[in-house]
Amino acid sequence: MTEEMKIDMRGRPCPQPVVETRKALFLPDTEKLSVVVDNPGSAQNVKRMAVSMGWAVDIKEDDEGNFTVVIVKDEVKEASEPDSDESCPTCEIAPAPPRVVVFIASNFFGEGAKELGSILMRAFIKTLKQLDPLPECIIFANSGVKLTTEGSDLVADIKDIENSGAQILSCGTCLDYYNLKGKLEVGYESNMYEIATALATADRLVRP
Repeated sequence: MTEEMKIDMRGRPCPQPVVETRKALFLPDTEKLSVVVDNPGSAQNVKRMAVSMGWAVDIKEDDEGNFTVVIVKDEVKEASEPDSDESCPTCEIAPAPPRVVVFIASNFFGEGAKELGSILMRAFIKTLKQLDPLPECIIFANSGVKLTTEGSDLVADIKDIENSGAQILSCGTCLDYYNLKGKLEVGYESNMYEIATALATADRLVRP
């Protein structure tokens, strides 16, 4: 393509910026794409999605608080990819461990007394640290985002899980609803497209 493609996603709610960007990247002539959004969360969400697809990404902020996500083909990565997918005929490849995804949609464990639910959730998070294999991804949604934000006494435990290699996602819409924007202490703000993808591609889904 000779001209840069541009799409304006300002004012569009999650996960529309990610969805529309992904559609544009699958167009056969797309070589460079600029996506304009009006908040840093959307910019980071678009960036992560594009990088996961093998594109190079740069983010620029203007004086009005808008963010332009510039996405281009990563020619270095393309050139480094092998020419064939032939594998060693004498090598045995061990099966990959199952992809375990944990979905936490409340800051309490189960139904019933909240005090008991809080005690059980604390025990559950601490137990996750001992699992083998560890969860690949832990998703916090609805009031579950209270566990990953300022004031939570489980932040240190969740950080331990993150440092062991797990991805920690907190729903951006939920953070906004509970007035917790900017108070995230562990992991990163995610979007519904990324969350739905993680849930749909999990080998095992755990929900307390």
